[in-house]
Amino acid sequence: MEIVVKAFALLQERIGRGELALHVENGASLRNLIAILGERCGHDIEKMLLTSAGDIDPDVLVSHNGKRITNADALLSDGDLVLFLSPMPGG
Repeated sequence: MEIVVKAFALLQERIGRGELALHVENGASLRNLIAILGERCGHDIEKMLLTSAGDIDPDVLVSHNGKRITNADALLSDGDLVLFLSPMPGG
C-alpha cells in the first residue's frame, strides 16, 4: 500500500522535501512507517519521532488523515495521509 507522508520543520530538512509517498506492507502501523522512513532517510529520524520506549515523542505532532494520533501502533490503510510536525530548532 502507498502512504503519503508530509513533513514540516526540522523533519522536512532531514528528509530533504516536504512530501513523499512510501510503500508499506498491508497491515503496517505508524511505527512500521517511521522505521521505513528512517531506513530511507536516516535512522536519526526514528530518534526524532519516537521516545526510547518506542512511543511517539510528545513534542512531535502526528496527524493521520486529519486526526492527531499519539499511538505508534495505529494501523494504516492504502492512501492514508500522515503529517509529522517536529519541533523547530533553536529556542
